[in-house]
Amino acid sequence: MPPRSGRRLTAALCSALFIATQAAADEAVHVGTLAIPKTQTTQGLSGIEVSADGTQVLAISDDGWFLRGQIQRSDGAPSAFSVDPPPIRMRSLSGDWMADHQKDAEGLAMAPDGRVFVSFEVYHRVRLWRDLQAPAIWLPDRPENAGFQPNGGMEALALGPDDALYALPETMAADGGIPVFRFQVPPQRLRPDGTPIDRHVDIPWTVAFTLPARGRFRPVGADFGPDGRFYLLERGVIVPIGFRSRVRRFVFGPDGATNEETLLETPVGRHGNLEGISVWRDSTGEIRLTMITDDNGLALQRNEIVEYRVVRTPADR
Repeated sequence: MPPRSGRRLTAALCSALFIATQAAADEAVHVGTLAIPKTQTTQGLSGIEVSADGTQVLAISDDGWFLRGQIQRSDGAPSAFSVDPPPIRMRSLSGDWMADHQKDAEGLAMAPDGRVFVSFEVYHRVRLWRDLQAPAIWLPDRPENAGFQPNGGMEALALGPDDALYALPETMAADGGIPVFRFQVPPQRLRPDGTPIDRHVDIPWTVAFTLPARGRFRPVGADFGPDGRFYLLERGVIVPIGFRSRVRRFVFGPDGATNEETLLETPVGRHGNLEGISVWRDSTGEIRLTMITDDNGLALQRNEIVEYRVVRTPADR
């Protein structure tokens, strides 16, 4: 084949591949919504983790509670939610119940070994639990914490496949982007008797990179999926009408955050105040996004679990 003809064929193949790539995109399709009974300990739910099979739930509230529950399913879709009593009240470093200015839990991340990490607003910090009924374990504070507004701290928290915590505040960076803070969780060390050693004092928080802000949305939840990609839940508030929600997906790597995709963007009022997200893979191999609303303890706001699945669809649909 003459060189020019080969180049033409290569160009044609690349063009066809580009068109095929543009003709399909991933998007999130609604699977179901479950109401959560409103009680003193189920209000203000702001973070969620779901087990690999989509049935076991750990949630946190901005009133300082851990809540466990179960999702029943019918043909893969969520059909009912039940709370496993009793809820567990969060303890401070000293083992006391958290004071009012300490208990505004917002972000939740869980390690495969069961360790639980929680980020807090008002008194901005991240804490660790190995036993939910035990005192919290200290993690270093970030110097930037002092500059956050009381309600502008680390709303979103996720544990990456690199065993690092990634925290995102509602407060934007100076360039208008969304700062992503990173804390490398050290390998677990054990004492001779087998008990773990928790020493984090020499590990600093760093700024990993900045994500692009798009429109009037702010980060409220995050998770790494089983595909290794980073999923960001964002919220837009239209006063006094209601809330909008958006989920974007990124690849985190040596070059920063790449391959940005918008999987979901809801109109005002479609759901309540979605604040927490957990990403898992169902038995068919599809990615599921299980999210939870924060009703802020208000009777008129919704208290519910909302679930979507990510599917491949034509982009021009």
